[in-house]
Amino acid sequence: MAWIFGYGSLIWRPNFEYKEKMVGHVKGFCRRFWQESVINRGTKEKPGRVAALMESDSESKVWGVALYVSDTDKEEVLNKLITRELCHPTKTVFFPKDQSKETVEVEIFNCGEGIAQFTGREDIKTTAQFIAQGVGTTGMKNDEYVTKVLDFTHNVAGVEDTYLIELDKLVKEYQKNMKS
Repeated sequence: MAWIFGYGSLIWRPNFEYKEKMVGHVKGFCRRFWQESVINRGTKEKPGRVAALMESDSESKVWGVALYVSDTDKEEVLNKLITRELCHPTKTVFFPKDQSKETVEVEIFNCGEGIAQFTGREDIKTTAQFIAQGVGTTGMKNDEYVTKVLDFTHNVAGVEDTYLIELDKLVKEYQKNMKS
């Protein structure tokens, strides 16, 4: 059995079968949009940005979902995710929002600085500019990705993520200025 932590598009589009889903968080990380996307959320000419899980102070929390995968599906799912997330998983503890449930060990993909698509520790304004103009070859708009993660943290997890709120605000400002 395996629990897999989703903090970006895995929240709404895991693209694999899972047996159970829990909302909660991991500690010691922060979510930043410091991974370049040139297929799904951008192109080579206009790269977009997707979420990266970055190590942070021990009390920092990233809210997302833990997805339970059966033993029979575990290897196949992990192999798909290694390709999708561009790195191998590590393990950490997941704290369910429903405090009647036990903590579980989850596989996390915190690729960050270890992959070629890492943009570096961008200023939030730079990140917002890339997201504002990003549309992938699949037609997926980059700003929708940010909005979905923000909606999840606010409406499902019930938390205020100040980074996501500021990023979303800046993206909307840049898009408004692009239209004028």
